[in-house]
Amino acid sequence: QGIGFFPSWLVNPECFQQGALRSLLAAWRSGAALAHAMASGLTAERVALLAPPTNYGYFARRAIARAGLPPEPADAWLGSLKQVIDHDADDIDLGSQVRGLRMPGMLVYSDDDKTVSPEALDAVAAAWPDAVARRFTALGHQGVLADAAALAEMVRFAVEAR
Repeated sequence: QGIGFFPSWLVNPECFQQGALRSLLAAWRSGAALAHAMASGLTAERVALLAPPTNYGYFARRAIARAGLPPEPADAWLGSLKQVIDHDADDIDLGSQVRGLRMPGMLVYSDDDKTVSPEALDAVAAAWPDAVARRFTALGHQGVLADAAALAEMVRFAVEAR
């Protein structure tokens, strides 16, 4: 019984033995995958998400557009993803998926993140019945992902379950 770091490619809750993990931590797009798995039945005593996208489909399309690529490859990729996970990427929506969760959660993000919306994450924290938001100042998206204090906050939250 320990802490699991959730990789973005793992979206099937059957990959974890139920009750084997006390805490799950995920960063960035892995947070969307973890929220999807939790909404599908994955459980843990506590969950901490670091700067997760609030809607995976929107996030993927926006990232592709920001890279200057045409939308057609994004649609093809999202179609392939749907075949793999048996869900539309637009249904991987953090705000709606956390509403039914009954485990303590923590959202860690920066107030000036340009990749994921701090206001949208505020709304997610408000929708999650037992979540706390930890909003850092002036770190940006990459900064909060690498900030020692942000990571320490997540680890402290994770080990509180012990």
